[in-house]
Amino acid sequence: AGGLLLATKHDLAEQVDKLLERRKKRTLSQAALETLAIIAYRQPITRAEIEAIRGVNVDSMVHTLLQRRLIKISGRKDVPGQPFMYRVTKQFLNHFGLRDLGELPKIDEISQALAEAEGEEDDEESASIPVSPEEAEAEIAKGAETEEETED
Repeated sequence: AGGLLLATKHDLAEQVDKLLERRKKRTLSQAALETLAIIAYRQPITRAEIEAIRGVNVDSMVHTLLQRRLIKISGRKDVPGQPFMYRVTKQFLNHFGLRDLGELPKIDEISQALAEAEGEEDDEESASIPVSPEEAEAEIAKGAETEEETED
């Protein structure tokens, strides 16, 4: 009905599946995105500093982000043990459609948006609380009594 159908030969199905599987693996987990955000806003930053903020081990997240070239090692911190410091790459900027880090949303803007979103969720939850028919009738009757009192 006027549409377009994209198809492949049956004998190429395995290659298409592999391609799609690779594409699925490109999406970042919530934990990886959180780790990436911390690095973007606090760079240069060490793994221990990231873990102090997140409260969990970030070894696998840092490894994944390095493999995908979204972060890079930018040197060593001048403290005992000289841990690596990490920062985001140009590929990070390209991936998220940014020209530079100045285009990242400000922290207070993010906090405000989160607070507003939580407020909307609270409103939705309170509006969708199930009420028994008896409770609903009692509320309606109470409202009618209040209207009669105001009319007098």
